Amino acid sequence: MKSEIKYPVCNRAGLIFEPWDQDDVVGVCCHRSQKSQKSQKVSEEPKKEAFANIANIANRAQKVKRTSDDEGLKFQEGKPEWSVLPFDALKQVVRVFEYGANKYGRPYTYRAGITYSKLFSAMLRHATDWWRGVDVDQDSGCHPLAHVCANALMLLVMLHKKQYDNRDRDTIKNNFKKEIKHD
Repeated sequence: MKSEIKYPVCNRAGLIFEPWDQDDVVGVCCHRSQKSQKSQKVSEEPKKEAFANIANIANRAQKVKRTSDDEGLKFQEGKPEWSVLPFDALKQVVRVFEYGANKYGRPYTYRAGITYSKLFSAMLRHATDWWRGVDVDQDSGCHPLAHVCANALMLLVMLHKKQYDNRDRDTIKNNFKKEIKHD
């Protein structure tokens, strides 16, 4: 029987495979402590699944365009491309969150819950300040649009906390039923 893998990786079924030996696949559960891991024979189904996954990875690896043979593989399809974010602008949003953490005594106070209307109102106040020509918030020293972004992010966090959704239900229903006419 083969020895255990030194750096185990779970395949979501709780088993780790050594796929290079098709006749004697050894699996260990990586959810148990390292001391209690025991090798065990793996049934045919996980073997087939493991080899299908390996074949899929090999096919994907052949399709990846690398700049050189020394470059490692990292599959990115379907994953967010974080490098497209404007980090200079995000830095200003971070400053707003730091200001809030100092102002309210600790970071992440918004996670406890803030009504949608408070966040939306703050977002509109800062957007209006910017529209009127304000480039620096007098309290925080940050750009008003950084405050708009911070409030929008906090509102996104609140979306799963329906108890803080205090929007007017009749207005929401009516807006979906008919198109709003603008002058």
